[in-house]
Amino acid sequence: MEKYVLCRPRGGLNDILCEIERCWAYSEKYNRTLVVDTTKSGFRDDLSKYFEVKDQRAPVVLSLDTDLINAFNKMTAYPPALAGQIKNYEVRWNYDWGGFEHTITGERTQFSLTKTIPNVCS
Repeated sequence: MEKYVLCRPRGGLNDILCEIERCWAYSEKYNRTLVVDTTKSGFRDDLSKYFEVKDQRAPVVLSLDTDLINAFNKMTAYPPALAGQIKNYEVRWNYDWGGFEHTITGERTQFSLTKTIPNVCS
């Protein structure tokens, strides 16, 4: 079964591109398809309107459409609090540890890009 990394970078364009690069490297290393959603970032638009992927080191999708959202909502997720609510979950910044967390559960919505997370996101 195919596994995915959903990259929802925040910040300005430079921050977005840097985060995408990190997620892309992770996706390539762990054989996952990278899906990028910048509609909730400072960019507030779909990257596929402005960019196309030329280098296919790993499969990359630059937009999160309804079909993918529905498919993701049927998969396991990491962190587990995001399972089944890929379209609707909200995050807030946690100043104590310096990252985003799920607004309801307080669970971190990011993960370490230095290790694999087996048996999830598929």
